[in-house]
Amino acid sequence: MAEISRWFVVHTYSGYENKVATNIEKVVNNRKMQDLILEVNIPVETVVATVKKQITTVKVDKDGNSKNVTSFKLAAKEKNVTILSKEVDSYGVGTMVVGKADGSTVTLRVTGVSQEPNGEEITTVSYEREEEHKVFPGYVMVKTAVFENPETGEYEMTDDTWYVIRNTRGVTGFVGPESKPLPLSEKEVYEMGVEKRVTKLDYTVGDMVTIIDGAFEGIIGTVRELDVDKNAVCVEISLFGRATPVDLELDQVEKVEEE
Repeated sequence: MAEISRWFVVHTYSGYENKVATNIEKVVNNRKMQDLILEVNIPVETVVATVKKQITTVKVDKDGNSKNVTSFKLAAKEKNVTILSKEVDSYGVGTMVVGKADGSTVTLRVTGVSQEPNGEEITTVSYEREEEHKVFPGYVMVKTAVFENPETGEYEMTDDTWYVIRNTRGVTGFVGPESKPLPLSEKEVYEMGVEKRVTKLDYTVGDMVTIIDGAFEGIIGTVRELDVDKNAVCVEISLFGRATPVDLELDQVEKVEEE
């Protein structure tokens, strides 16, 4: 494992992000470059989307005979789900319970049932589905070993690393001045969701803490609010004789040790 490493941003053709990441990882394995190219990441966020779908629940054949449809697909890559029950009122509104291939069940909202001229019955359902969206379409993050350039004092990737990444199909360049690879700062890495910062909390609401970073460094206060998911803590300090709330990041404070 490299002693010093940094994250770089690689620009790709739109839609090539996954392919570029896979190809870089293949080259790393084939050429045994794990000590130079350490990780490839495509930041994504999970979005809960409401999906509407029309299903033929009664199908009519060429002879005019009708039959109930017992299965359909919720998503293109998902195996057929089986209709277990369907309950609707006179307005065609209600619920439909379906069974998935893994044995679980999903309840769909029925928002309408329509009768087609040929006798087929179309049921409209809606449901929530988690989808992964790329946070930065057209970009791939690559963590590489770096060395300090003695002339500029900047951290740079090796020539071999640059060559492999730059010549991967789908890559159009690096993010940086004149396409020169520019490493991300620690703050950028965290804010862009490339890596999750792990902070060990030894304090909670009501504890006395010392601010160890920022404009109020060295001041002692009391934790009033704590939001781990947002990496935020509100500390009440005494400023000019008045109680003043200060919003900080989790690692900007530490608990005051009891004597």
